[in-house]
Amino acid sequence: MTLMQQERARIFIQGSYAISYQTRERAETHIDGPVYVQLFDTTGAVETEAWSKRAVYLEEKSEFELYDSVRVLTNSDRELYSDYLVWSQKTDRITSPRFVTIITPTDSISGRGFDGLTDLSSYTIDEPRGRLIVD
Repeated sequence: MTLMQQERARIFIQGSYAISYQTRERAETHIDGPVYVQLFDTTGAVETEAWSKRAVYLEEKSEFELYDSVRVLTNSDRELYSDYLVWSQKTDRITSPRFVTIITPTDSISGRGFDGLTDLSSYTIDEPRGRLIVD
């Protein structure tokens, strides 16, 4: 599945099986994995990649929910690991109320409650734990 935004590909998601449900109240697509996701920047280059065991696309909210063994890798070598992650197409942010670990070239940090940009260049963790190097 490829989602377009302003006449360009914004997200590509691939899985082994997908099924869509539509009722008056909601429309969603369930994708079984392994699930592979690519987010593209404004030039069309891959900005962020993600893997999980399953995903759900909530059409009305324009959100992807990734479940089970979620791994995110950015083009700046930043990684995020969690059991659950939400990517909002409207805000272009990823969030998780659950435990996350972020690994960068210079540090790693873990905690509960995450909100950040899709390229992991800016983020907050509500209850952080970890080690980092300060110059």
